[in-house]
Amino acid sequence: MKKILLFFAVGALILVPTIGRADGPGQKAEDVIRGIGQGIRDAVHDRGQEPEVDVSLGKTHMDMPTNVDAGEITFKVTNVGTEKRAFKISGPGLERYFTDPLLPGDSQKMTVNLDPGVYTVEAPAVGGATNDLSVQLTAVARESD
Repeated sequence: MKKILLFFAVGALILVPTIGRADGPGQKAEDVIRGIGQGIRDAVHDRGQEPEVDVSLGKTHMDMPTNVDAGEITFKVTNVGTEKRAFKISGPGLERYFTDPLLPGDSQKMTVNLDPGVYTVEAPAVGGATNDLSVQLTAVARESD
């Protein structure tokens, strides 16, 4: 990625002296630089976005997908129930959890890197004798583009 950005930066520096001229090549160079800038913005924007998975924690159910692509994923967890809930993901080489439970109505995000495999997602009630929620999540290897 750094090499690509360096290439575009050098190209832009070569073309900068022609910007602002009323002749055709100067206008073309300006258009090229604008296009390069847009391409860089698009590449940085696309690179920085990992998939987001919505997770809803109710009193008796956890609503979320059971299959996702392996890789970096952000879970947006919302407690739609009436009790405090913990949230934990565990599986091959991974154990992540919120340090504080989610209060009713609260949302929090967790970003993890999932290797292909099967994970357990748990959301036990905190301080109550109600249902502990659990879902089996499978991270599937992505097909190469």
